[in-house]
Amino acid sequence: MENKVTQAFDFLERREAGRFSSTVKFCLEHGGVVHAAPDCFLAGVPCADDPACLYVVFQCSKLPALRRALLAMPQFERVRWGRGMAGRDGYGTRERAVADFCRHADFGTGLTKEH
Repeated sequence: MENKVTQAFDFLERREAGRFSSTVKFCLEHGGVVHAAPDCFLAGVPCADDPACLYVVFQCSKLPALRRALLAMPQFERVRWGRGMAGRDGYGTRERAVADFCRHADFGTGLTKEH
């Protein structure tokens, strides 16, 4: 298994030189979190309209590792993410309660609401 931090770095740097460090810097400067572990890289910021909701700026992991990372962040009750690269692909965003996200086996839309 390749290290997810390395995968995240490689992916972001292929899109634009310096994107990995600018993503980390952006999140930290805006009171966000950066979780970097061999099985999960997650960078996010609190949502402007709800500080208890984490907006995922970038994530690279399998679902079980992402769930563990989110459960280790009790300051966030909800998680929101863009449905395209940085939410810019016209697909909008999705939001879920962390407890629901971690309890269900899939990303199905049944427990998800559009924003």
